[in-house]
Amino acid sequence: AGRILAFRRRLGCFATIEQLMDVHGIGVEKYGYLKPQVCIGKGRPVYVHINTASLERLMENPYISYKLANTIVGYRKSHGRFNSIEELSKISDIDQGAFQKLKPYIAL
Repeated sequence: AGRILAFRRRLGCFATIEQLMDVHGIGVEKYGYLKPQVCIGKGRPVYVHINTASLERLMENPYISYKLANTIVGYRKSHGRFNSIEELSKISDIDQGAFQKLKPYIAL
């Protein structure tokens, strides 16, 4: 329960119930047990501003690894600001699955 709360605190809220499986220690079996007992309430995401956030701030989001944060910062230095959130999906260190998980928590 503590890991779930810590993960949620970093995100602000869960966008989908399936995100429980992203919490360390929750596999398919625990997820199957928890899923019927969980609902998604209204909460406010903790947005990461990809055009201004520092490397450290980017990594506060559990879906942004050091490698991805470093790539985002490098992209901004080379290309300037992101013009859209979808532009983030085109960088090399993010696949579509990771982008979809991250998208609700990104702001320009």
